[in-house]
Amino acid sequence: MPLFRSFSRRLILTILLLLSLTVITEYFGRKSDASEAFGGTLALYRKTNHLHSVDQEFRLFGIEIIRYSAKCIANGITWNCGHKAHEAISFILQNIQPYCLPVTQTVSSLELSELYECFIQDRSLNAELVKNGWALSSTAVNSPYQLEELHAQRNKDGIFRGGFAPPNEWRPQYTPMPTNCGICGERHNSKLRTYQKLKKNR
Repeated sequence: MPLFRSFSRRLILTILLLLSLTVITEYFGRKSDASEAFGGTLALYRKTNHLHSVDQEFRLFGIEIIRYSAKCIANGITWNCGHKAHEAISFILQNIQPYCLPVTQTVSSLELSELYECFIQDRSLNAELVKNGWALSSTAVNSPYQLEELHAQRNKDGIFRGGFAPPNEWRPQYTPMPTNCGICGERHNSKLRTYQKLKKNR
């Protein structure tokens, strides 16, 4: 009996220790996620085409927002497509509060940790801006959001009004990570899972 009691006591202590470790891991894991992600009111900074929150300025991964001074041609008429793009994006940001997650990317041995993907519910804000013709994706083969840009071109939305073809200088000046590989797909799914978990804990 004393031996059985001693074994039972050790077993109970082991279970309690494992439960404590699980709680601690979950707590610090959640804290780490929250420190990397952020949400709330965002604004578009006209001079850089970057978004900024209260204390942080950042770029959106995989896309380039049309600069404010950009002009497009539709049916032979020049129009201020940059103004319209910034107005449309600012309207979106004023009426929703997207949640943003970091996308770490290596380009020529330079880590660009200021790149973010933002979400509206479970939809990518990055993708939506391209789909509506207010931002451009890279021309690289492995670029994300190419289908969204094709949609905007076919529907002549945003800057593509009148069949306008924007110059490549307007596009992202870096090569995004590929999205057609298993690892990258898992990264995207992982970001979505992190977003959903953080949203539940808000």
